[in-house]
Amino acid sequence: MYLETAGGWYDAYLEPYELNRTLRPMNIHAAYWKDLGFSGENLKHSRNNIEAGVRLLKSIQERVSDSTVEVIASIYNELGVGIVTNYGASVAKFYREKPWLK
Repeated sequence: MYLETAGGWYDAYLEPYELNRTLRPMNIHAAYWKDLGFSGENLKHSRNNIEAGVRLLKSIQERVSDSTVEVIASIYNELGVGIVTNYGASVAKFYREKPWLK
């Protein structure tokens, strides 16, 4: 969530027009994850958005044998990816350093 919120500036200019396909703070793609039980309107509320993101992360963790932070974050960002991505490595770095506590 930290990476999505702190680094999610790239789509901020679309927010006033409601043109983003993903919704922060967890950057959930409403159309892709509608089976989680949340509508796009629901995901505009931070609590629901975070809950959907946590459910998705838990689901990934339960299905992946190598459930390191790097691997889970890589899959969260790009389903089907078979390697640790830069995104996954960045999440792991933030996870270790916990900059939100500083």
